[in-house]
Amino acid sequence: MTDVTLQQKENNLLREQIAQMKYYMVGSGALKWQVQGASSGDTIYCEKDQLHNIAAGLIEPVDVCVDIGPGLKPQRMIDAPAHLLVEPYKIYAEELIRRYPGKPVFNTDGVSFLKTLLPKSVDTIFLLDVIEHLEKEDGVELLRLARQAARRQIVIFTPVGFMPQHFEEMGDIWGDIKHGETQNHLSGWKPDEFPEAI
Repeated sequence: MTDVTLQQKENNLLREQIAQMKYYMVGSGALKWQVQGASSGDTIYCEKDQLHNIAAGLIEPVDVCVDIGPGLKPQRMIDAPAHLLVEPYKIYAEELIRRYPGKPVFNTDGVSFLKTLLPKSVDTIFLLDVIEHLEKEDGVELLRLARQAARRQIVIFTPVGFMPQHFEEMGDIWGDIKHGETQNHLSGWKPDEFPEAI
């Protein structure tokens, strides 16, 4: 390995550590922009760099949230006292346990996990960059189960339409942690498939 390659890896690792610290320390309080008068079925148009803050402002504070498919970065839009991490890729799940020792981590897929929950047993379910990694019928089943289990809200983030992505092409964006096939995009989703959403 050349000195340049080693230095690039070290720089990438430092950038990731700094990003993790900022992400962890800022939390949800500094991210929220209040949006008045938005209700189910409304569409809000904004600049892409405003999207996260506006979305965080639309989310109700809750006590129990399930974060399905967090990868290596659990959601920070709300700070729920009970924040369950459901990660199907074992390497990511093990890293989540190391990085977030206070959060319960379940190494299973979202459909299997949600099947174990009673109706209306959790406040919020996060599906951030998740459903595009499932075949369409599996994504539809995941959404059905999420609607059944969530008392208050489901938060979804996904590309508009199909956006190709294959894990072998992703490069070294998370340091030395290897990607798995769970990073492949298998389906695309359009806003009209979520008619009750904001």
